[in-house]
Amino acid sequence: MCSSDLYPDGAPIDFAAMYRGGARFVIIKASDGRDKGHDGAAKWYAKDRTDAQAAGIYTGFYHYAYFPMTTVKSDIITDAQAQADKAVWRLSAVGGYTSMDLPYALDVEEWCFVKDDNGACLQRVTKANATLWVKTWLARVTATTGRRPFVYSNASFLQNYLARDVELRNYPLWIAHSGPKP
Repeated sequence: MCSSDLYPDGAPIDFAAMYRGGARFVIIKASDGRDKGHDGAAKWYAKDRTDAQAAGIYTGFYHYAYFPMTTVKSDIITDAQAQADKAVWRLSAVGGYTSMDLPYALDVEEWCFVKDDNGACLQRVTKANATLWVKTWLARVTATTGRRPFVYSNASFLQNYLARDVELRNYPLWIAHSGPKP
């Protein structure tokens, strides 16, 4: 369950009620590849973590990734490292991992750079560039935090935009699956 999706009218989440309802972990958006999303996550992530853990709920943070609009490998690596650093800085700002923290998650699902007026994708990331970026981000977070992050994505993105790479096998995968809409 992602906490950023649960703010009715901007009110804090009642984690004690969530615990009573059976929730035992929550994944909180803490960082984002774009400044607007990154700044928005800053509003709640530390409080959500504190409140959730106080209620007995394990917490994890996630980074919502955006790929750079480039095909230059060195620029892709630099961007992935910079976005990884954003995640690590957020974790550092709350004192690092606690005994109630899950590893950081990388949320990758945004593959389109340019859309037309009707929302159709005109330019998208290549499989090779997405794979390079993801491997770089994961390696940087692992090296900096000492914990292996995991990848969160949907089956379509994984099939179409990530290569089956031996390095990626070292990271846990959480495949998104949305239930029926009410």
